[in-house]
Amino acid sequence: VVTVDNAIDFVEIDAVAEAEETTVSCAGKHNLSVGSNVINIQTKAQDGTVQTYTLNVVRKQSSNSKIASIKISGVEITEFSSDVLRQTLSVADTVVKPEIEVKLQSEFASYSITGNTSRFYPGDNTVNIRVTAEDGSVSQYVLTVTKPFATNNNLSSITSSMFEIEAVYAEIENYSDSV
Repeated sequence: VVTVDNAIDFVEIDAVAEAEETTVSCAGKHNLSVGSNVINIQTKAQDGTVQTYTLNVVRKQSSNSKIASIKISGVEITEFSSDVLRQTLSVADTVVKPEIEVKLQSEFASYSITGNTSRFYPGDNTVNIRVTAEDGSVSQYVLTVTKPFATNNNLSSITSSMFEIEAVYAEIENYSDSV
């Protein structure tokens, strides 16, 4: 049994017989699946005698439990680093109900998200992302997502039972209307 890392997805086999007259089959490239891969190498002597050698190559499961990228409400968070498990990220003050999209480095890993994910409030919001690799290895990311306090204190309209002003402008602070 030969065990190889998950990053190795094929092996090249070159078997050489002791006698020049003996033929060898099964040489060349063999793709490897995760787990056990049986490769049979056959020799055939000049008198017709066949011998089978069995090589078992075990390819390990992926241990990659890293996040490749994160998007929050459709915006990629460029300051995110997959190598840092605790980090602070920023979002715009317009993000209220975040849609968190996680892309993993390994297609065989899975993830779950907990924490403050249904609504972001101004200030710090904690998001936990647990990534589980194919082999069971886990990375626990703790993200502090900072949302700034809104600075827009402008009115969009003024209404009353007696009047309505639909066009309200930030640079005009005093309005009058006749009723």
